[in-house]
Amino acid sequence: MGIRILKGGMLTTLQDSGRTGFQRFGFVVSGAMDSWAMQLANSCLGNNQNEAVLEMTLLGATFEFEADTEVCFCGANMNPTLNGKPVYNGTPISVKKGDILEFHNAEHGCRAYLAVKGGFISEDILHSKSTYIKAGIGKKLEAGDRLLIREIPMTANKKWRLSPSLFTYINSETIRFTEGRQYGWLSPNAFETRSYQVEVNSDRMGYRLNGDPVFLQEKRELITEGAAFGTIQIPPNGQPIILMVDRQPTGGYPKIGEVITADLPKIAQRKPGDFIRFQKVSIQEAQATLLERNKLLNMLQTIIRKGR
Repeated sequence: MGIRILKGGMLTTLQDSGRTGFQRFGFVVSGAMDSWAMQLANSCLGNNQNEAVLEMTLLGATFEFEADTEVCFCGANMNPTLNGKPVYNGTPISVKKGDILEFHNAEHGCRAYLAVKGGFISEDILHSKSTYIKAGIGKKLEAGDRLLIREIPMTANKKWRLSPSLFTYINSETIRFTEGRQYGWLSPNAFETRSYQVEVNSDRMGYRLNGDPVFLQEKRELITEGAAFGTIQIPPNGQPIILMVDRQPTGGYPKIGEVITADLPKIAQRKPGDFIRFQKVSIQEAQATLLERNKLLNMLQTIIRKGR
């Protein structure tokens, strides 16, 4: 029981919440770039919110189903069709054997996530199914590939759809951050008063930004330190880099900020050419925002369980 890949799209990979706890050994975390879209897609199907999903970037893939199942996709709008008819973000969809689900160019946002009822069957490596191409863990999916899925008894599914308001973050330019360890090395307010454009050579390892350069008040050296998803670094050319899920475990550039956890999905949905503007917030504000997001997700999961 599985799904055949008819077209692989630009970059389609299997991702979950990543392989945490191994950075001290030099392992990259990986995982879904937009964890919010992944969690929503899984929640709509009654899956564990961190079950592996297919992440599609900029240009979506085309799938043929080898058995009846249920799917849901969330994130960027790739104008998907099921057997030629439009289907929509945040909607559980019953598919039949032989059905064709096709995704196209991302109209809004950068990444879309496809979940299947019960999840995909794939080898766990360090407690994760996430793909990390550079290390040969998993692969970019291409035409002719086949993915196994779990056999789950189908139930009658009421027609419903998540509110589009849950996806408005996709178009947001404002990214909130807290001060990094070397924030004080900059001139006051030099960073958050500027607008930056995402460069073409941005990827799952890091987003390179282009705008008015930011320089340190004086030349200083830094011993390599640990890096996180959302760390904002300033290299010698003054153009910020935001570290993403396939980042290296450590970095030696000054870290002037950390994108707050609740806004990491916003970054993941920015595509080359899009603009970003930064807004500094306190750690307390960052924590409160994350608590509100988690509370919303828990409420949605409760409503979905009662309604299925």
